[in-house]
Amino acid sequence: MLKLTWRGDRCEHVLHETTLRPYGWRQLRDAFAEAGFPPPALYGGLDRREFDSARSDSLLLVAERGD
Repeated sequence: MLKLTWRGDRCEHVLHETTLRPYGWRQLRDAFAEAGFPPPALYGGLDRREFDSARSDSLLLVAERGD
């Protein structure tokens, strides 16, 4: 992310970096289980179509915990 700050006619900038790590659906499911959640619902997109690990290009994971 690049943060730009204008001071008069000068622009100062700061570059912020973060490492992105992809997680698979099994890793996410297991992490939620370890945190005490019931098994999450997995969907193949925002329209909540069925998730297919071989075909879905999106994952919507819905986890609810009733504490």
